[in-house]
Amino acid sequence: MQKMYVPVNPILLQWVRKESGLSREQVAARAKISPLRATKHKSEITPGARLDLWEKGEGAPSFNQLKNLAKAYRRPLITFFLPHPPQRNEFLADLRSAHNSESSFEPRCLPS
Repeated sequence: MQKMYVPVNPILLQWVRKESGLSREQVAARAKISPLRATKHKSEITPGARLDLWEKGEGAPSFNQLKNLAKAYRRPLITFFLPHPPQRNEFLADLRSAHNSESSFEPRCLPS
């Protein structure tokens, strides 16, 4: 049976690796990417170099390799099929304070 390669967005592969803070070699080890064997015309391609090729759009992972990448990055599989990386939401500052000395709230005792 022939392997089926998944056409993923290379920009997303780059983005998700940078967001994870992992090197290509770390990702390749976690995702269990195997090296490509040497042939007459090509030398062996290391797992990190193979991931680099996928990030450049030169080749694509198989479906099982993509599932392993999703596990390594701790991302849902659908992430790799987005048209572009999601924008990062900037969170609003929390302006509540726990130690407000001028609070109008006074605890009351309930009548017994």
